[in-house]
Order: sequence, then structure tokens, then C-alpha cells
Amino acid sequence: MVGKKNIPWYDTCKEVSPVTDILTETIEADVSVIGAGVMGLSTAISLAESGCRVAVLEADDIGAGASGRNGGLIVPIMRTKPETILKFLGRKGEHLIKTVIQSADAVFELVNRYAISCDPVRNGFLQPVHTRSKVPDVEMAAASWSRWGAACGYIGAEETASNLGTDTYHGALLETGGGAVNPLAYTRGLARAAISMGADVYIRSPVTAALRRNDKKWQLTTGNGSVLSETVVQCASVQVPGLPFPTGASATDSLIPIVLHGLATKPLSESLRNRILPKRSVATDTRNCVFSVGYDSGHRLITSGVAPLGDGSVGMKQMGCFVARRLKRVYPDLADIEFEYMWKGIAALNRNSLPVLYKPEPDWYALTACNGRGMALSTITGQVFGKVLVGGTIDDFILPVITPNPVRLRKVIGGALARVLIPAGAIQDRWCELLP
Repeated sequence: MVGKKNIPWYDTCKEVSPVTDILTETIEADVSVIGAGVMGLSTAISLAESGCRVAVLEADDIGAGASGRNGGLIVPIMRTKPETILKFLGRKGEHLIKTVIQSADAVFELVNRYAISCDPVRNGFLQPVHTRSKVPDVEMAAASWSRWGAACGYIGAEETASNLGTDTYHGALLETGGGAVNPLAYTRGLARAAISMGADVYIRSPVTAALRRNDKKWQLTTGNGSVLSETVVQCASVQVPGLPFPTGASATDSLIPIVLHGLATKPLSESLRNRILPKRSVATDTRNCVFSVGYDSGHRLITSGVAPLGDGSVGMKQMGCFVARRLKRVYPDLADIEFEYMWKGIAALNRNSLPVLYKPEPDWYALTACNGRGMALSTITGQVFGKVLVGGTIDDFILPVITPNPVRLRKVIGGALARVLIPAGAIQDRWCELLP
């Protein structure tokens, strides 16, 4: 990982990290939440609002993991089409689709309710089409999500160019309810909200052991303390470098990690900003090596996605060169742009690209795998799951409960993605760009 100082969100964050402590004693709670990212904190808020005693255990600082390192995009649709979701999940899929469509509303409602200073922008999300062959597929996706109630449609090349400030795309899916936030500020704001509702949040308190006691309570041990609770909700996935206890590791090992890269330009002039993303929307295109763009509050252009640079061990200079070439092709005006920040993170991918609810042991649940669109989906999934734990049954949840199924040769597969499939995808992307 690259240090926190290389991430622009710390520079523009208006939310001070709330006062939290390291766990140094044994406490009791109704529910223990592992991970103080968006998913864990949203779950904690939902539980605390219902009167539950909640203890949140974070291995690092608030927002140090994926929740504070991503591009901040708020996207109320999934890459997977509704028809595919229904194929995998049946009736549960209907609930998931409707929940996903409400996810951006959930984010911005929390921002307003708890006055989270995270520079919220809601000017729409676009999925521009980089090659003509993908136009029918994106048109069908836009129509499908629209039929389910999403504020979604397909726009042609001219309107896409008007939104993005580039004529390199053949059209785009436009979701008018999408937007962006400073993800670090949003995560810190959620932590403040959880604490204000009575949740106990502990930082630098990694779980080192888990024991199911004879009284059916879980005992989670950290370096200096422990928590006793009837239920555990694990919301930390591949960002945790190997959970040292088998219950948690079984869920983590069922996911495939992939390295994502983020870069931020130096602040752009007003003239450039009027030409590049002039409507202040955000976008993630259809490339194999997905390409996302948006602005931060400091007028930097933030770009993030997958780069064909091996397993993430390559230098920042190489990464900057790749992204600079990509930006130049999309926005020729940025040919001489300099980058002020460069960083890396890890995304969790599931086999079918859908979020997952694992149950590795009795009263232990693991929510994870938002597959690169976690800000909105993690927020509403945590909200819904908290309500289910308090006032319903697990059968009422939007996802089926499944047993972890660790991926065999997980690291080998992750390495193959990085060293073979992603570079091959980059070559295909470039070839498609050259086609008429």
C-alpha cells in the first residue's frame, strides 16, 4: 500500500476523524461489527438506531481501508443486469434490484440527516461506451434498469460528448441519480453518526482470535481487550491482510482480490474544467481495464480503475505513464498534465459479481463483495441488514445466506488476473479504440 499522504481525500476532507479509543478491556455488546468501513458503520448505525448495543472493531484508523481509498462514486445500479441477478437469486433478486436502485438515495439521506461534510455532488453517473460493438449491450442494460424503476436511460454520442467533454465515446448509459462524495469524509461522518447513536467504535484494535463460548456468545479478542456478543457481523474482506482466525478467514478466502489504482491531477484551471466533465457528472466506462473520472472539491480530476501493471508491485512512475496515456486519448487537452497523488487499493470480487452474505458459523455473518461499486451498495446493504437483525429473520434479507466456499488457488487466480487477463484486456481495449 502507498501511504495515506498520497491520497487526495485527506487533503480535501472536511470531516475530522471522530474521537475513538483502542479497546483495552473486556466489554459486552449485542452485536460486534468487524470493520469500520462504509458497510460496517452503516450496519452499526442501523443497529444503534434500533437500540442495540454495538461494538465496532477496526484494525486501522477510520477510512484507512477500501472505504477511504476509492473514487467516491455513488452509483445506484450494478454492472450485472437485472435479468442476470434474477437468474442467480430468483425472488431474492427482485429485492436486491429494488434495494440497489434506492442506494444513492440512502447515501445522500444519511449525508443530510447527520450533516456529513463530504462534498456531495449529484449530477448523474454515466457509463460511456468505448467501442461500437458494446452499444447494444449497454442500451439493453439501460432499458432493463429503467423498467425496474431506475432513473436510467441511454444517450447517444452527441449528448455523451456534451456531458463528458470528449467525443471518443459512442454513447452512454446515464443514471441521473448518481453522483460522488469524498469517500474518506463520508466514512468518518458515518463513524461520527454511529457514535452519536450510542455505538462504541474502536480503532487500531484488530481481531486476533474468535471463540464460540459454551454460553453461545462470541468472544472476539484484540491485542489489548475483547468483546462478548451474541452476534458477529464481519464487514472486513480482502483489505485485511489475512485474518488470523479460521471463521473470518473462510469468508475472506472466498473472494478474489484485485489491485486498483487511483490518480489525481494537479488542480485544473477553470478553462479546462469547463471543457472536461462540464456538467460535473461522474463516469466509469466499458473498458476491460475500467476507467473512471470525476472531480474532487479541490478541482483535481480523479481517475481510478484497473491498470495492466502486474500485481500492483510496479512503481508509481509506470502507473502514471499508463494513466497519462489513457487520459490523453480521452482528453487530448490533458496531454501535459501532472499528477499530484497516486495510490493503490484492493477490491473484492465474487464469482458472480454480486454481493454476498456468508454464514461460516452460527450467529456469525460476513457481508462483502460489492465488486467495485461499494459506496452506495454497502451503505444500503448495511442499513437493511441491521434492520433484519433487530426486527426480522435472516430469511427476510435481500441476499441468500450461503456457506463460504474458499477459492482454490486464490492467490494464483489473483496473480493470473493481474499478469495475464488484465493486460490482455488492455490490448483488446486499445484495439477497440482504433476501430471505426
